[in-house]
Amino acid sequence: MRSWIPICTLALAGALLGGACAPSAKTEETTTTGGSPAVTETDTNLSGDIKIDGSSTVYPIVEAFASKDGFGNMAPNVKTVVNQAGTGAGMEMFARGEIDIATASRPIKDKEIEALKKAGIEFIEVPIAFDGLTVVVNKENTWAKSMTIDDLKKVWHKDSKITNWKDINPAFPDQKLVLCGPTDAHGTYEYFNETVNGGTDQGRQDYNQFPEYSSMVPAVTGDKGALGYLGLAYYEENKDSLNVVAIDGGNGPVTPDGTTVQDGTYSPLSRPLLIYINKKSLERPEVKAFVKFAMEGGSGLVKDTGFVPLPADIYAKAWERVEKGITGAVFNTFKPGMSMADALSSGAAATATK
Repeated sequence: MRSWIPICTLALAGALLGGACAPSAKTEETTTTGGSPAVTETDTNLSGDIKIDGSSTVYPIVEAFASKDGFGNMAPNVKTVVNQAGTGAGMEMFARGEIDIATASRPIKDKEIEALKKAGIEFIEVPIAFDGLTVVVNKENTWAKSMTIDDLKKVWHKDSKITNWKDINPAFPDQKLVLCGPTDAHGTYEYFNETVNGGTDQGRQDYNQFPEYSSMVPAVTGDKGALGYLGLAYYEENKDSLNVVAIDGGNGPVTPDGTTVQDGTYSPLSRPLLIYINKKSLERPEVKAFVKFAMEGGSGLVKDTGFVPLPADIYAKAWERVEKGITGAVFNTFKPGMSMADALSSGAAATATK
Protein backbone atom coordinates (compact mmCIF):
# COMPACT_ATOMS: atom_id res chain seq x y z
CA MET A 1 0.00 0.00 0.00
CA ARG A 2 1.16 3.54 -0.64
CA SER A 3 2.58 5.79 2.06
CA TRP A 4 0.42 8.73 3.04
CA ILE A 5 1.61 12.22 2.27
CA PRO A 6 2.67 14.03 5.45
CA ILE A 7 -0.38 15.35 7.27
CA CYS A 8 0.96 16.13 10.72
CA THR A 9 3.70 15.12 13.12
CA LEU A 10 3.26 11.41 13.74
CA ALA A 11 5.75 11.15 16.62
CA LEU A 12 4.85 8.42 19.07
CA ALA A 13 3.19 9.45 22.30
CA GLY A 14 5.50 7.34 24.42
CA ALA A 15 6.87 10.29 26.40
CA LEU A 16 3.35 11.18 27.47
CA LEU A 17 2.25 7.67 28.44
CA GLY A 18 2.58 6.00 31.80
CA GLY A 19 4.00 2.51 32.21
CA ALA A 20 1.51 -0.27 31.82
CA CYS A 21 3.54 -3.40 32.33
CA ALA A 22 6.31 -4.82 34.44
CA PRO A 23 10.02 -4.14 33.75
CA SER A 24 11.13 -6.21 30.81
CA ALA A 25 14.08 -8.29 29.88
CA LYS A 26 15.28 -6.14 26.96
CA THR A 27 14.37 -3.16 24.85
CA GLU A 28 14.39 -3.24 21.07
CA GLU A 29 13.25 -1.08 18.20
CA THR A 30 10.57 -2.60 16.01
CA THR A 31 10.28 -1.03 12.57
CA THR A 32 6.98 -1.47 10.78
CA THR A 33 7.03 -1.78 7.01
CA GLY A 34 6.82 1.71 5.56
CA GLY A 35 5.76 3.13 8.91
CA SER A 36 7.24 4.76 11.97
CA PRO A 37 9.65 2.80 14.18
CA ALA A 38 8.18 2.04 17.57
CA VAL A 39 10.35 1.46 20.62
CA THR A 40 8.85 -1.47 22.46
CA GLU A 41 9.89 -3.57 25.41
CA THR A 42 9.99 -7.30 24.90
CA ASP A 43 8.39 -8.83 27.96
CA THR A 44 8.43 -12.61 28.18
CA ASN A 45 6.71 -12.38 31.58
CA LEU A 46 3.46 -11.24 29.96
CA SER A 47 1.14 -14.11 29.15
CA GLY A 48 -2.52 -14.92 28.74
CA ASP A 49 -5.18 -14.60 26.03
CA ILE A 50 -6.77 -11.48 24.56
CA LYS A 51 -10.00 -11.84 22.60
CA ILE A 52 -10.96 -9.18 20.05
CA ASP A 53 -13.84 -9.17 17.57
CA GLY A 54 -16.02 -6.80 15.58
CA SER A 55 -15.52 -4.61 12.53
CA SER A 56 -14.07 -6.08 9.35
CA THR A 57 -12.92 -2.56 8.45
CA VAL A 58 -10.93 -2.21 11.67
CA TYR A 59 -9.72 -5.81 11.48
CA PRO A 60 -6.55 -5.15 9.40
CA ILE A 61 -5.41 -2.49 11.88
CA VAL A 62 -5.92 -4.56 15.02
CA GLU A 63 -4.56 -7.67 13.34
CA ALA A 64 -1.42 -5.65 12.54
CA PHE A 65 -1.22 -4.52 16.17
CA ALA A 66 -1.39 -8.16 17.29
CA SER A 67 1.07 -9.46 14.69
CA LYS A 68 4.73 -10.37 15.02
CA ASP A 69 5.51 -6.93 13.62
CA GLY A 70 3.67 -5.40 16.57
CA PHE A 71 2.52 -6.52 20.00
CA GLY A 72 3.26 -10.14 19.12
CA ASN A 73 6.94 -9.21 19.04
CA MET A 74 6.68 -7.27 22.28
CA ALA A 75 4.78 -10.01 24.15
CA PRO A 76 5.50 -13.34 22.44
CA ASN A 77 3.80 -15.35 25.19
CA VAL A 78 0.46 -13.57 24.84
CA LYS A 79 -2.10 -15.13 22.50
CA THR A 80 -4.14 -12.38 20.84
CA VAL A 81 -7.07 -13.64 18.79
CA VAL A 82 -8.59 -11.12 16.38
CA ASN A 83 -11.78 -11.86 14.42
CA GLN A 84 -14.13 -9.84 12.20
CA ALA A 85 -17.76 -10.77 12.80
CA GLY A 86 -18.90 -7.21 12.06
CA THR A 87 -19.39 -4.19 14.31
CA GLY A 88 -22.90 -5.11 15.43
CA ALA A 89 -22.06 -8.75 16.11
CA GLY A 90 -18.91 -7.70 17.95
CA MET A 91 -20.92 -5.40 20.21
CA GLU A 92 -23.29 -8.26 21.03
CA MET A 93 -20.35 -10.49 22.01
CA PHE A 94 -18.90 -7.61 24.03
CA ALA A 95 -22.15 -7.25 25.98
CA ARG A 96 -22.14 -10.98 26.68
CA GLY A 97 -18.64 -10.72 28.13
CA GLU A 98 -17.19 -13.03 25.50
CA ILE A 99 -14.42 -10.67 24.31
CA ASP A 100 -12.06 -8.18 25.90
CA ILE A 101 -12.14 -5.61 23.10
CA ALA A 102 -14.79 -4.80 20.50
CA THR A 103 -13.72 -3.07 17.29
CA ALA A 104 -16.10 -0.69 15.54
CA SER A 105 -16.27 1.26 12.30
CA ARG A 106 -19.02 3.46 13.73
CA PRO A 107 -19.71 4.82 17.22
CA ILE A 108 -21.53 2.69 19.77
CA LYS A 109 -25.33 2.93 19.72
CA ASP A 110 -27.56 3.86 22.66
CA LYS A 111 -29.14 0.40 22.66
CA GLU A 112 -25.67 -1.18 22.86
CA ILE A 113 -24.77 1.08 25.79
CA GLU A 114 -27.96 -0.05 27.52
CA ALA A 115 -27.11 -3.71 26.90
CA LEU A 116 -23.70 -3.18 28.48
CA LYS A 117 -25.25 -1.44 31.48
CA LYS A 118 -27.66 -4.34 31.99
CA ALA A 119 -24.74 -6.75 31.82
CA GLY A 120 -22.76 -4.69 34.33
CA ILE A 121 -19.93 -4.10 31.87
CA GLU A 122 -18.09 -0.79 32.00
CA PHE A 123 -16.22 0.16 28.85
CA ILE A 124 -13.59 2.62 27.71
CA GLU A 125 -13.91 4.05 24.20
CA VAL A 126 -10.70 4.73 22.26
CA PRO A 127 -10.16 6.02 18.70
CA ILE A 128 -7.33 4.32 16.82
CA ALA A 129 -7.46 5.74 13.26
CA PHE A 130 -9.31 7.80 10.68
CA ASP A 131 -11.13 6.35 7.70
CA GLY A 132 -13.04 7.71 4.74
CA LEU A 133 -15.94 5.78 3.26
CA THR A 134 -14.87 5.56 -0.37
CA VAL A 135 -17.30 5.40 -3.28
CA VAL A 136 -15.90 3.30 -6.11
CA VAL A 137 -16.81 2.35 -9.67
CA ASN A 138 -15.49 0.13 -12.42
CA LYS A 139 -12.33 1.19 -14.28
CA GLU A 140 -14.37 1.54 -17.48
CA ASN A 141 -16.65 4.06 -15.82
CA THR A 142 -15.37 7.34 -17.27
CA TRP A 143 -18.42 9.46 -16.44
CA ALA A 144 -18.88 9.37 -12.66
CA LYS A 145 -15.91 11.52 -11.69
CA SER A 146 -17.87 13.03 -8.82
CA MET A 147 -21.25 12.67 -7.09
CA THR A 148 -23.10 14.72 -4.51
CA ILE A 149 -24.56 13.37 -1.29
CA ASP A 150 -27.98 13.95 -2.87
CA ASP A 151 -26.91 11.76 -5.81
CA LEU A 152 -25.96 8.99 -3.40
CA LYS A 153 -29.24 9.32 -1.53
CA LYS A 154 -31.13 9.24 -4.81
CA VAL A 155 -29.51 5.87 -5.50
CA TRP A 156 -29.23 4.25 -2.08
CA HIS A 157 -32.39 5.35 -0.24
CA LYS A 158 -34.96 2.64 0.47
CA ASP A 159 -37.50 4.39 -1.76
CA SER A 160 -35.15 4.50 -4.74
CA LYS A 161 -36.15 2.67 -7.89
CA ILE A 162 -33.12 3.79 -9.91
CA THR A 163 -31.54 1.00 -11.96
CA ASN A 164 -29.77 3.02 -14.66
CA TRP A 165 -26.94 5.56 -14.48
CA LYS A 166 -28.82 8.04 -16.70
CA ASP A 167 -31.49 8.34 -14.01
CA ILE A 168 -28.93 9.63 -11.52
CA ASN A 169 -27.71 12.38 -13.82
CA PRO A 170 -28.87 13.03 -17.39
CA ALA A 171 -25.24 13.57 -18.34
CA PHE A 172 -24.52 9.94 -17.45
CA PRO A 173 -24.93 7.24 -20.13
CA ASP A 174 -27.67 4.68 -20.60
CA GLN A 175 -25.91 2.01 -18.54
CA LYS A 176 -27.43 -0.51 -16.16
CA LEU A 177 -26.63 0.36 -12.53
CA VAL A 178 -25.32 -2.51 -10.41
CA LEU A 179 -25.13 -1.69 -6.70
CA CYS A 180 -22.60 -3.39 -4.44
CA GLY A 181 -22.17 -2.91 -0.71
CA PRO A 182 -21.57 -4.55 2.66
CA THR A 183 -24.33 -6.35 4.55
CA ASP A 184 -26.19 -4.65 7.37
CA ALA A 185 -23.96 -6.46 9.87
CA HIS A 186 -21.20 -4.00 9.01
CA GLY A 187 -20.62 -0.70 10.75
CA THR A 188 -19.71 0.66 7.32
CA TYR A 189 -23.26 -0.06 6.15
CA GLU A 190 -24.67 1.66 9.21
CA TYR A 191 -22.44 4.74 8.99
CA PHE A 192 -23.08 5.15 5.27
CA ASN A 193 -26.86 4.91 5.63
CA GLU A 194 -27.00 7.17 8.66
CA THR A 195 -24.90 9.78 6.86
CA VAL A 196 -26.40 9.54 3.38
CA ASN A 197 -29.96 8.34 3.99
CA GLY A 198 -30.67 9.64 7.47
CA GLY A 199 -30.86 6.31 9.29
CA THR A 200 -29.63 2.73 9.29
CA ASP A 201 -33.12 1.55 8.32
CA GLN A 202 -33.39 3.97 5.39
CA GLY A 203 -31.16 2.14 2.90
CA ARG A 204 -32.42 0.09 -0.02
CA GLN A 205 -32.00 -3.67 0.22
CA ASP A 206 -32.14 -4.67 -3.45
CA TYR A 207 -28.40 -4.49 -3.94
CA ASN A 208 -25.60 -7.06 -4.14
CA GLN A 209 -24.69 -7.63 -0.50
CA PHE A 210 -21.25 -8.87 0.50
CA PRO A 211 -20.14 -10.11 3.93
CA GLU A 212 -16.50 -9.36 3.04
CA TYR A 213 -14.91 -6.53 1.04
CA SER A 214 -12.59 -9.04 -0.57
CA SER A 215 -15.57 -10.49 -2.42
CA MET A 216 -17.15 -7.11 -3.19
CA VAL A 217 -14.12 -5.72 -5.03
CA PRO A 218 -14.24 -8.35 -7.83
CA ALA A 219 -17.96 -7.63 -8.28
CA VAL A 220 -17.20 -3.96 -8.94
CA THR A 221 -14.20 -4.66 -11.15
CA GLY A 222 -16.24 -7.18 -13.14
CA ASP A 223 -19.16 -4.94 -14.13
CA LYS A 224 -18.94 -1.65 -16.02
CA GLY A 225 -22.11 -0.36 -14.37
CA ALA A 226 -21.11 -1.19 -10.78
CA LEU A 227 -21.23 1.32 -7.93
CA GLY A 228 -20.10 0.47 -4.41
CA TYR A 229 -18.61 1.84 -1.20
CA LEU A 230 -15.97 0.54 1.20
CA GLY A 231 -13.24 1.69 3.57
CA LEU A 232 -10.38 3.77 2.19
CA ALA A 233 -7.75 1.10 2.86
CA TYR A 234 -9.61 -1.40 0.69
CA TYR A 235 -9.68 1.11 -2.16
CA GLU A 236 -5.96 1.82 -1.71
CA GLU A 237 -5.24 -1.89 -1.88
CA ASN A 238 -7.22 -2.22 -5.11
CA LYS A 239 -6.88 1.21 -6.71
CA ASP A 240 -5.25 -0.17 -9.84
CA SER A 241 -8.51 -1.94 -10.66
CA LEU A 242 -11.05 0.59 -9.30
CA ASN A 243 -11.92 4.24 -9.89
CA VAL A 244 -12.68 6.48 -6.95
CA VAL A 245 -15.58 8.93 -7.06
CA ALA A 246 -15.00 12.40 -5.58
CA ILE A 247 -17.80 13.37 -3.17
CA ASP A 248 -19.38 16.81 -3.01
CA GLY A 249 -20.65 17.37 0.50
CA GLY A 250 -21.61 20.97 -0.28
CA ASN A 251 -18.23 22.58 -0.85
CA GLY A 252 -17.22 20.99 -4.13
CA PRO A 253 -15.95 17.50 -5.02
CA VAL A 254 -13.28 16.08 -2.73
CA THR A 255 -11.36 12.81 -3.15
CA PRO A 256 -10.52 10.86 0.01
CA ASP A 257 -6.86 10.65 0.99
CA GLY A 258 -4.76 11.00 4.11
CA THR A 259 -5.06 14.77 4.21
CA THR A 260 -8.73 15.25 3.34
CA VAL A 261 -9.86 12.48 5.68
CA GLN A 262 -7.93 13.79 8.66
CA ASP A 263 -8.69 17.47 8.23
CA GLY A 264 -12.39 16.79 7.66
CA THR A 265 -12.63 18.31 4.16
CA TYR A 266 -13.71 14.89 2.91
CA SER A 267 -17.08 15.42 4.52
CA PRO A 268 -19.43 13.91 5.49
CA LEU A 269 -17.88 10.50 4.82
CA SER A 270 -14.81 10.78 7.08
CA ARG A 271 -15.10 8.83 10.31
CA PRO A 272 -13.13 7.67 13.35
CA LEU A 273 -12.37 3.99 13.82
CA LEU A 274 -12.75 2.83 17.40
CA ILE A 275 -12.09 0.13 19.94
CA TYR A 276 -14.17 -0.52 23.05
CA ILE A 277 -12.31 -2.05 25.98
CA ASN A 278 -13.90 -3.94 28.86
CA LYS A 279 -12.68 -2.04 31.93
CA LYS A 280 -12.46 -5.27 33.92
CA SER A 281 -10.20 -6.76 31.23
CA LEU A 282 -7.81 -3.83 31.67
CA GLU A 283 -6.97 -5.19 35.11
CA ARG A 284 -5.06 -7.91 33.29
CA PRO A 285 -1.57 -6.64 32.44
CA GLU A 286 -1.52 -8.23 28.97
CA VAL A 287 -4.68 -6.36 27.91
CA LYS A 288 -3.44 -3.02 29.22
CA ALA A 289 -0.08 -3.58 27.55
CA PHE A 290 -1.80 -4.31 24.23
CA VAL A 291 -3.81 -1.07 24.39
CA LYS A 292 -0.70 0.86 25.43
CA PHE A 293 1.15 -0.54 22.42
CA ALA A 294 -1.70 0.49 20.11
CA MET A 295 -1.60 4.05 21.45
CA GLU A 296 2.15 4.64 21.50
CA GLY A 297 3.48 2.25 18.89
CA GLY A 298 0.62 1.69 16.49
CA SER A 299 0.63 4.71 14.18
CA GLY A 300 3.12 3.18 11.75
CA LEU A 301 1.06 0.00 11.57
CA VAL A 302 -2.10 2.04 10.98
CA LYS A 303 -0.36 3.69 8.05
CA ASP A 304 0.90 0.37 6.72
CA THR A 305 -2.64 -1.01 6.57
CA GLY A 306 -3.74 1.95 4.43
CA PHE A 307 -5.64 3.90 7.06
CA VAL A 308 -4.91 7.37 8.41
CA PRO A 309 -3.11 7.57 11.77
CA LEU A 310 -4.27 10.01 14.42
CA PRO A 311 -2.04 12.90 15.48
CA ALA A 312 0.21 12.04 18.43
CA ASP A 313 -1.68 14.36 20.78
CA ILE A 314 -4.91 12.49 20.08
CA TYR A 315 -3.31 9.15 20.86
CA ALA A 316 -2.03 10.74 24.08
CA LYS A 317 -5.52 11.96 25.01
CA ALA A 318 -6.94 8.54 24.24
CA TRP A 319 -4.34 6.82 26.42
CA GLU A 320 -5.15 9.28 29.20
CA ARG A 321 -8.73 8.00 29.15
CA VAL A 322 -7.40 4.48 29.61
CA GLU A 323 -4.98 5.44 32.38
CA LYS A 324 -7.67 7.34 34.29
CA GLY A 325 -10.27 4.66 33.72
CA ILE A 326 -12.71 7.10 32.10
CA THR A 327 -15.65 5.01 30.98
CA GLY A 328 -18.61 5.78 28.76
CA ALA A 329 -19.25 6.95 25.22
CA VAL A 330 -17.91 10.10 23.63
CA PHE A 331 -18.17 9.39 19.93
CA ASN A 332 -21.86 8.48 19.92
CA THR A 333 -22.43 12.22 19.44
CA PHE A 334 -19.59 12.59 16.92
CA LYS A 335 -20.63 14.42 13.76
CA PRO A 336 -18.80 14.59 10.42
CA GLY A 337 -16.31 17.46 10.50
CA MET A 338 -16.17 17.51 14.32
CA SER A 339 -12.74 17.86 15.89
CA MET A 340 -11.60 14.62 17.47
CA ALA A 341 -9.77 16.61 20.14
CA ASP A 342 -13.05 18.31 21.06
CA ALA A 343 -14.77 14.94 21.26
CA LEU A 344 -12.12 13.63 23.64
CA SER A 345 -12.04 16.72 25.85
CA SER A 346 -15.30 18.70 26.00
CA GLY A 347 -17.25 15.65 24.87
CA ALA A 348 -15.73 13.57 27.64
CA ALA A 349 -16.86 16.02 30.27
CA ALA A 350 -20.41 15.87 28.98
CA THR A 351 -20.89 12.19 28.34
CA ALA A 352 -18.28 10.05 30.04
CA THR A 353 -18.69 8.57 33.50
CA LYS A 354 -15.81 7.86 35.81
